[in-house]
Amino acid sequence: MSAAVGRRLAEPRAKVALIEYLRRSGVLAKTCALTSELIVNKQASRADLAVISDTVHCYEIKTERDTLVRLDKQIESYSMHADYVSVLLASRHIDAAMARLPDHVGILELIDGGDAPRVTKIREASASQNTDPIAMLSYLPVTEILERIAPNIKVRRRQQVVALVASLDQELIKNSVINFLRDRYRGTTVEFLRATRRRSISISDLQRLRIWRTSERASLSQCAEHSIVVNNDVETYLHVGQSFGPVPNDIQALLAC
Repeated sequence: MSAAVGRRLAEPRAKVALIEYLRRSGVLAKTCALTSELIVNKQASRADLAVISDTVHCYEIKTERDTLVRLDKQIESYSMHADYVSVLLASRHIDAAMARLPDHVGILELIDGGDAPRVTKIREASASQNTDPIAMLSYLPVTEILERIAPNIKVRRRQQVVALVASLDQELIKNSVINFLRDRYRGTTVEFLRATRRRSISISDLQRLRIWRTSERASLSQCAEHSIVVNNDVETYLHVGQSFGPVPNDIQALLAC
């Protein structure tokens, strides 16, 4: 295997190993939702994996081929936008990470096993003391904030809406955010768990954790049945590749010049 291929496969293999570990540990309960690449803090960072139940648990992965340069800022952001944070680290990163990670961050070790790395627990995650329900509103479109939390607010600008909602009960805000995330990602989680039942998870299965797979119209229908929030651009997604006819002959001739 080339070095380039190895780099490209390192994170997907680690992610598969982490999901297998969570499944064996009973974390992926029937009512939870699982998502890959959860956008955090207005796209400032992306958690490699997140599990949503009655809480939000973000997981960051650092493979043998990664560095820890961005880790501090990532953990700071996740700790504001989630209840729990864990890091899955290649063995070579463990000592350096232990010296810098806050005590509430869970630590998992990724043990190299070629095509099938293993995960072991070094430290259990505890509740973050920095979780901020107002910051967690960044997960929601403004329309969802209004519908789920403050339907009587008449303004529509996000900054104004968040400022008004900030005075409401913090527990209500946090629960509304968690319910939104669980609703949004539950359908793909159900599909993923059904497809991988009684067998090992493969890298190709990670595609099942994507909400929109435009080549599979049936999957979109199934997601809708499981109350996934429908993106306003879904019609556009469904017609990607179908919007234009063949290139006219005269245009082809120009392009060939």
